[in-house]
Amino acid sequence: MLSHGETLLYSRLIRNVLTLLLVFFVRERFPCPVMADDVAQYGREITGDELVSTLEQISKQVSRNRGSIQSWKGKCEYRDSDYYSNRDNPASSQNRGSDEYKEFQFPDEKIAQAQEMLQAKEGYWYLREGTAEFILDHQNQKYRVLKQPSDFEYFWDPASGYRHRRFYQSPKTYTVFDAAQVVEFSPDRLLTRIPKPGFEDKIFPKARIAYAMTPREAVYQSSLINLLECFASEYSVSFSSPSSRFFSGFAGKIAANLRGEGSERDQTLSKEYARLYTTAEEPPVVTLVYGKPGLTLTSSIYQFDGKVGYNVTRYMQTLKGSPNIWRTINYTEIGEKFVPCELRTSQISVVTDSKSTFAHARTLKIETEALNQPIAASEFELVTLGLKYGDRKYDESMKKSYAYDDRLGFVPMEDFNFDPLRADQGN
Repeated sequence: MLSHGETLLYSRLIRNVLTLLLVFFVRERFPCPVMADDVAQYGREITGDELVSTLEQISKQVSRNRGSIQSWKGKCEYRDSDYYSNRDNPASSQNRGSDEYKEFQFPDEKIAQAQEMLQAKEGYWYLREGTAEFILDHQNQKYRVLKQPSDFEYFWDPASGYRHRRFYQSPKTYTVFDAAQVVEFSPDRLLTRIPKPGFEDKIFPKARIAYAMTPREAVYQSSLINLLECFASEYSVSFSSPSSRFFSGFAGKIAANLRGEGSERDQTLSKEYARLYTTAEEPPVVTLVYGKPGLTLTSSIYQFDGKVGYNVTRYMQTLKGSPNIWRTINYTEIGEKFVPCELRTSQISVVTDSKSTFAHARTLKIETEALNQPIAASEFELVTLGLKYGDRKYDESMKKSYAYDDRLGFVPMEDFNFDPLRADQGN
């Protein structure tokens, strides 16, 4: 299995490839629920003053709903599926029949989302599932999730149909988000290496390590359970608002541009790229298409459903007219507030130069346990999550190591004076 650093590097490479290299998507191989250039399916086009007023109304309703959710606590079941075309297949014929790769016919439901989004045959799918508990303090811009993977991981080889599962006990992991930093910490995973050499004399054998990164860096961690995706139009953990990252902020921003309030460039782009459609039903589904599918490099599609307070129920990003990211969100109504109850996300990237394909799919089934209840600030502190004297923190962006001292907080490794007595006392 890949180390944490290798996983971050690989995920970051995949994301960078999307923006820096020539990427080509083949529509016939990658079916999706909505085709970007078939705008006729979205209903009547809205133009002129009606376009502006509709966007303003959507922005107000979505903002009102999101603003009414000051705190959110619950749990979810997750299923992640990753497809690789350019890695050694662990389910290859030479591994089959061994104790580790013994065939196991797991049910079709585990690969249903994978089958929907990708029909390639030359690679394999790697599936993981588990549960997560989360707390969102929107008012104070804090978010925490505890992820507990199941004890098995699953592999599926589409070419042969071979399926197997493998016992793999992953530790539970806390992730704490705020506007400035994201920290990942597993209280059950002991430190096996020092990220920065030269501190071998400061090793405490029972120490654990927390990884800190910026919110932008955390975007590349597809393993993170990030329920903020329910409110944002792209992979982001930013809490800033209004922002084009948020559905409501984007609709409001376009409306402002069309009223002549934005920069000259933004006004020009909104007039050229923003198109709005509505269905005839009441309340309607309103679809915002931003970009020109097939002509502009990228375009985005947002569907706002009036039956759930005009919250976004579907989002899709296309590249050269073909989908590469799409997301569906279902909601439940609690006290006149619409709260996400299911999130499905799919992403595909194909790099023609290396002839490699990567796909990621996730399903979250969300259960709300409490809404707008007070949340103690200590819920987001690493000490509350089990941090102890001698534990480490490694800052991915600064490439800097720290040690935890319960009297001083995190201390740079070069300034940390390790006390074996305090460590043995469990301080």
